[in-house]
Amino acid sequence: MLSTRALRPPGLFAHKQEPGRFCRARAGGRQHRPAGGPVRGFGARRIRVWMLVVTVLAGCAGPRPAPTPDGVAEPPAEAAAPVYQSGEATYYGARFAGRTTASGEAFDPRALTAAHRRLALGTRVRVTNVDNGRTVTVRINDRGPYADGRIIDLSRAAAERLGMIESGVATVELRRID
Repeated sequence: MLSTRALRPPGLFAHKQEPGRFCRARAGGRQHRPAGGPVRGFGARRIRVWMLVVTVLAGCAGPRPAPTPDGVAEPPAEAAAPVYQSGEATYYGARFAGRTTASGEAFDPRALTAAHRRLALGTRVRVTNVDNGRTVTVRINDRGPYADGRIIDLSRAAAERLGMIESGVATVELRRID
C-alpha cells in the first residue's frame, strides 16, 4: 500500500502535516524567537500600520486657503496667475434661474458661477472688472456665451460684485486659479 504522504510534495498542504515534517512549525508547537531580535507578531504589525497611517495623514495636512463668506476659497496672494483672457462679460438674465446648466446642476443666480466656451467645468476663475478694479472668483459650470465678442457669462451675484448690473456689459480680465 502506498502512503499518501510520500506523494505530496513538500510545502503543499503543510497545514495538514505533522509538526516537524515538511512544515515550519516546530514539534513543540511554539516557534523559536532569537533573544534580542525584533518583536514580531500581531501587536507590532498593528503599531507599524498605525504609524504608516499617521505619517500619510500628516503629509496630507498643510495650510489651506481660508474660505471667503461666499464659500469660494481664495488662493494665496503670492500666487498671482497671469491673464488668461480679456474681453467683454455679460450676466445671465432672470429667465435662466432653475434651468439645468452644462454641468447638470440647476442655475442659481445667487451663486458665484459663470459660463465659458472652453474652460473645463469646475475650473475656478478670478474675474477682474478693468473699469473699476473689482474682482470676484467664480466657478465655471456652464457653456457660453454665444453672442459675438463676449468671453464669459456671469451669474447675477458675480455681476453685482463686479459693479456691472446697470451697464449689463463690462470689460474684464480672466485669470485661471486652478
